[in-house]
Amino acid sequence: MKILFDHCTPHGLRDHLPEHEVRTAKDEGLHRIKNGELIRSAVDRGFEVLITADKRMRKQEVISGLPLRVVVLTRPDWPAVKSQVGRIQRAVREAKPGRFTTVTTNPGGGPPPARPQLGRPPPLGGGRSRAR
Repeated sequence: MKILFDHCTPHGLRDHLPEHEVRTAKDEGLHRIKNGELIRSAVDRGFEVLITADKRMRKQEVISGLPLRVVVLTRPDWPAVKSQVGRIQRAVREAKPGRFTTVTTNPGGGPPPARPQLGRPPPLGGGRSRAR
């Protein structure tokens, strides 16, 4: 697939999409234009996927009926994006034309924090009481 990275997409992601032709908005001279024009230019240049971290794009632009798929990353920092490369790859493969797909990236790049277990804490002293 032909993929366009918006100006805020970390370039390190390119190395994790080797089977695709990846270009950046700057490569294409599109890094200074507004979202609507970026989408139209991406379509005109034959891009099939736009990857961006601009969450506002989903609310500002209508892409239904276009051949472009837009993958939105919730955080643009490389550690967070790197932690979700598999999900991003899957989103690129499974995204539908004319639709936005959001990939949630975790703060700090690590796995999501463990959820605390609810219930009673274990008894002190290993759980056994000794009657004397």
